[in-house]
Amino acid sequence: MNKIKVSEIGEVDIKSIESLSYDELKKWIKHRLLGKDTQIPSDFRQGDSPYYIIYLLYPKLERYVREDIHRIVLEFIKDMTRNQDSIWKEEVGHQLLLLAQSVHSEETIDFLMEMAESCRFFVADAPSLAEDLHYRLLQTLVALGHRTTSKFWLEQFDLANERYAGVVFDGLTLISLKQAVSLFSSIDSVEQAEELIFSSFPYLLDEYGVAQIAPIIEEYLLKMKSGVRTAVQSFFADEGYTFNFKEWRHTLC
Repeated sequence: MNKIKVSEIGEVDIKSIESLSYDELKKWIKHRLLGKDTQIPSDFRQGDSPYYIIYLLYPKLERYVREDIHRIVLEFIKDMTRNQDSIWKEEVGHQLLLLAQSVHSEETIDFLMEMAESCRFFVADAPSLAEDLHYRLLQTLVALGHRTTSKFWLEQFDLANERYAGVVFDGLTLISLKQAVSLFSSIDSVEQAEELIFSSFPYLLDEYGVAQIAPIIEEYLLKMKSGVRTAVQSFFADEGYTFNFKEWRHTLC
């Protein structure tokens, strides 16, 4: 049986990973994600998640080993989807999905969509997004660049009573900028709107520029709740842009 070699200073021997058989590689990845890996020690002081070392090693591996990792991730996610007694739930489910994100495992998308649409892991009173496995599924779909439908994302928004606003916005952005901006007309919470504005708008301005974004914002301003509208205006004012109320109010009438 081949084993992974680690030097005295903690450097992993890449060739020793590449010498593993498929089953040995699968077993190591499984143990790693479960937090039971005895071959590569973890430094608890750094607080790295179990999947993280695989993410770091992945680009250094030969192509055939990277392809094996994709096959293994697909096997695990298929089991997570179809097996009611699967081990891939709670924290280890998060680790598996984070690994799928980090190695860009696009072949898992159909299974991810199946789990998301079934709401199998949805918990209405999840204590935080970091502990919400359904949210992690949605995040993974976005990370993999999957352009599903606006209907899907709006259903996710309604499902969690705005809790998923950030990931829904990101998902809608993959479809179109207009679809994403329109989400603000459905947000009631000013606090949620402000969080979304400051996490997403700087990136959008860098990507598209104010000249492309402002007309779309103007189209939806009157449809936003007063507090949400004020938050949007305030952000753009700080960026040196002021909306012309008379002009756009007239065009909407």
